[in-house]
Amino acid sequence: MSTCSPDDIPPNLKMLALDACSDALNAEQRILVVEYLFRRVLSSKKLWRSKAPYYEDALQEALEYCFQNLEEYVQKYIDVQTFMTWVNDWIIKKLRLYRDRQNSQRQRQTFSPLDSGGYDPLQQLPARDDSNLSLAIWDELMEWINADLEKNLQNRVCKRFPHINAQCLLVRKLSLDNASWEIICQDLKCPPIEAKYLAQWYSRHCYPLLRSWGMEKGYLNNSDVIGN
Repeated sequence: MSTCSPDDIPPNLKMLALDACSDALNAEQRILVVEYLFRRVLSSKKLWRSKAPYYEDALQEALEYCFQNLEEYVQKYIDVQTFMTWVNDWIIKKLRLYRDRQNSQRQRQTFSPLDSGGYDPLQQLPARDDSNLSLAIWDELMEWINADLEKNLQNRVCKRFPHINAQCLLVRKLSLDNASWEIICQDLKCPPIEAKYLAQWYSRHCYPLLRSWGMEKGYLNNSDVIGN
């Protein structure tokens, strides 16, 4: 078991996740390890951050899922992703769910009938609130990925699989189906056994591109580090 003494070098987050799932721990020891892991995640500079008004709710839901399902990470993803990448992926998924709920709610409001049986054309105008701003940011991100005007994404080519570049991988990874890396490999015509390699390539080459875009647009600052 990894030690959590503040006088020692902090253990790797992967090792903490392994410790938390170890049969060698009793209930009290497991609680201590999980609490320490939780604090490490919250204080990490690699934690995915967002200015979306529902970020705190999405973060809470993502962390609740991750820490209630540590065995899932250990059994399925520990050889494919770092712990922070796994947590960040869940934060992004929850943010997308909140975004889609907001969008669906807005659409329902747009087409809700008036008491007179007609439709209010004013409701078709987008409200200038923070939630719509977040939707606009997300749409702008996806437009940037798909357009790739300077060809930076298309030119970031995977050496092992030259038919894969940052653009097509970002489009597939940021889809809403929460597909595993094995499924993504199949969709991109790669052997599923290469899931670990593709996930690592994504972390090393796609995350920095997302970070650079966010900082260039002013949506991220130096403290909003997107890491792996």
